[in-house]
Amino acid sequence: MQELQSVIADVMSVDYGEVQIDTTFNVLCAGTEIDITLRAGDHGDDSGNIPDLSVDSSTLTKLGGPGTAQMHEYSAGTFRSDGANAKGMQCGAAYVFLRDQVQGTWSEYTKFAPPAELIGNVREYGAAVALSDPFAVVGSPGAFDEEGRAFVYQYNGVDRWILFQTLSAAPNVITSGDRFGEAVAISGTATTTIAVGAPGYASKSGAVFVFDLVGGYFQSRQMLLTVTPEMQPGDRFGNALDLDMLSTYTLVVGAHRHAYQSAGMPDAADDGLVLVFVRRSSTDIFFVLQQVLYGSDTRARDRFGTSVAVAKYTIIVGAHEIYDGARTIRKAVQAITTSVLESETTGTIQGGSFVLSFLRSNAGEDPTKATTLTRMQTRLIAFDTTSSGLQAILETDFKLTNVIVRRDGPSTGINNGYTCLEEVK
Repeated sequence: MQELQSVIADVMSVDYGEVQIDTTFNVLCAGTEIDITLRAGDHGDDSGNIPDLSVDSSTLTKLGGPGTAQMHEYSAGTFRSDGANAKGMQCGAAYVFLRDQVQGTWSEYTKFAPPAELIGNVREYGAAVALSDPFAVVGSPGAFDEEGRAFVYQYNGVDRWILFQTLSAAPNVITSGDRFGEAVAISGTATTTIAVGAPGYASKSGAVFVFDLVGGYFQSRQMLLTVTPEMQPGDRFGNALDLDMLSTYTLVVGAHRHAYQSAGMPDAADDGLVLVFVRRSSTDIFFVLQQVLYGSDTRARDRFGTSVAVAKYTIIVGAHEIYDGARTIRKAVQAITTSVLESETTGTIQGGSFVLSFLRSNAGEDPTKATTLTRMQTRLIAFDTTSSGLQAILETDFKLTNVIVRRDGPSTGINNGYTCLEEVK
C-alpha cells in the first residue's frame, strides 16, 4: 500500500502525506476495494474540479487471463467553487472524531459528505449535527433550494459509518424555504427518536418533525405546527431543539422570533419563547404540549430560545440579544497632565509650554484606503492654559469640531500641574 500511495503522490505531484490509502487487506488481491482520499486542494485543475484517476488494467492478469480494474468516485471533491466543472460547490461536511482510550487523545476518524448523486442540490450540509450511538444525524437546511434534508448515518460496529436514511418533511407538504434540518436531535434506547426543526415552514411559523425507529427505519410520526394560538408566521418555531428520551421523554423547542408582550412592555419583537412537549413513556407515539416558557426579564430582540438543552428535569435556554436600537459614535477621550516647578524663594510657578501632534491619514472612514499620513501639530501651548484656550487651539490647529475640554488643577502632588480632559465628539 505504501508503494501505491507513493506512486499516486508522484503522478499528481503532491506530498506523500496528502494521499490516503485505505483497504481491508495489506496486499492487492482479487475483489479488494481500495479507497483513495486526496486531502489537499493542490490536486485541482483550472476548472476547479479535482480530476478523477483513471485505471489502465491492460497488464493485470487473473488466473492466466486478463484482469480488470474499475474506478468509482464516491465523494466529489473540489478545492474551489468557481471553476466551470467544480463539483464540490461548498456544500459542507461533518467530521467524526474518536478518542484513543489508551492515549487519551482525539483524532479524526471519518468525514461525512452528502451522497455523490445529491451533491449538486445540497447546501449547508453540517449546519446541525446530533449523535446517539450507533446513529448520527446531519442537517442540511439549504438542500434543494432550502427545502432542507437530514441525513442519518449508522456505525456498522466494526470500522465504518454508512448512510442509513435521508429524512425530509414528506409526506407533508414541502416548499422552498422550509429549512428542514436547521436543528436536529436524537435520543432513546428502547425507541430511538429523531426530531428535526424546520423554522421556515408555513411562512416561517416553523414546524418540528418527529421520527421513530420502527421496523428497521425511521418513520415519520408527528408534525408539530401552530401548537399554541399565539404562534404566528415569522416565529421560526423549531430554530433550536433538544430531546431527552432516556428518562423524561421530553422535547424542548425554541421559537426565538416570537413576539410576546407582557405588562408594561410596549415593544416585544423577537423576545422569543420555548415550548416543552412530553410523551408519557418511551413507547408513546405523540408528543403533547406541557408548558410554554418565557424569560423572566426578556425584552425586545433578546431572542429567548436561540439555543436549548434538556437533561432529565433541567432545561437551559439561550437568549443572545440582537440589539437593533440607536447607536452612537464612540468618542475619543484623552487626558493631558502637565508638570511645573515652584520656586521656594519667590513663590513663582514655572511650567513652560508643550505641543500636541498626531498622524492624520487620507482614508476618511475606511482605514484600508489610506495612502498618505500627515503629521498635524499645534502651536506652543502654555502649561496653565485655560480649558477654553486649549479648545480653541485644538479646533483651529487640528481642524476639528466639537472638542470638549475640561481642566482640573493645579494638582496636589509632586507635579503641581494641571490635567486637561479632551473629548472629541
